[in-house]
Amino acid sequence: CILCMHAYALSPALLPPGSQSEAPSRDKQEDKNTSKKTEKNKEIQSMEGFILQNDVAGEERGGLLSTAANVFVEGKLSKQRIIKRGELLFPIHDNTPQRRGDKPPPNYRLAGDRNVTLYADEHAVSPLTPKEFDILEGIKQSHDRYRVFTTEGWLEWGASLRVGSTASVAIEGISGGPITTEVVVRFVGMIGDEPGVKFGVEITNHAFRVRGGATDGTFKGKRYFTCADNCGLFLGLDKLLRRKQRDYPLPSRSKASAAAS
Repeated sequence: CILCMHAYALSPALLPPGSQSEAPSRDKQEDKNTSKKTEKNKEIQSMEGFILQNDVAGEERGGLLSTAANVFVEGKLSKQRIIKRGELLFPIHDNTPQRRGDKPPPNYRLAGDRNVTLYADEHAVSPLTPKEFDILEGIKQSHDRYRVFTTEGWLEWGASLRVGSTASVAIEGISGGPITTEVVVRFVGMIGDEPGVKFGVEITNHAFRVRGGATDGTFKGKRYFTCADNCGLFLGLDKLLRRKQRDYPLPSRSKASAAAS
């Protein structure tokens, strides 16, 4: 009868075998997938990068390569090149068993180019926290990254900078030649498609004008902070100095001397 049909449809006890568990099972699977994604995001966010402390030989795969110094790696054309100290790296996790006498496989790749790989032992690299990595990635040249990393207190000071912090910057003025002037930090973070952390700073002396590259707080049409025209700059940490120091500090970390030896 109709009443029986309704009772059968509404009562969980009357559902066909296996039907009760179908919805909860789907929910459990969705929860499991969400948990996996969350864990993966956490893993990416906490991924430890490295900085190279010595020049080492690396390999670049693909692209238009010259015939000089080309080799084949795993069946792919590759070019040998020197990877300079100060380059940022991510580890390559490869658990393939290695036979005795084999050349060690690459265990790192360049952070900015997945096609460039290298082998480096534990003494040639230093681990970085995600925050340290982001700050160093905002510095364009590898030798400047190395200088910031190996100078006692420079990277730590950069990590402590906040909006409102004060610093000094040595830049080229309109008349030419480097000029040191005081700045206030107005922005800390990523800008546009530029890699790493940039510091948006305002020159406190508005009578001072920068020769080139200055802004009013915008970058490629997007506003990150507001200041007078030609009084704003977006800089990597290598261009910022502590107010009391009027020159770049000398390297004093023990790892700097160890790397140079």
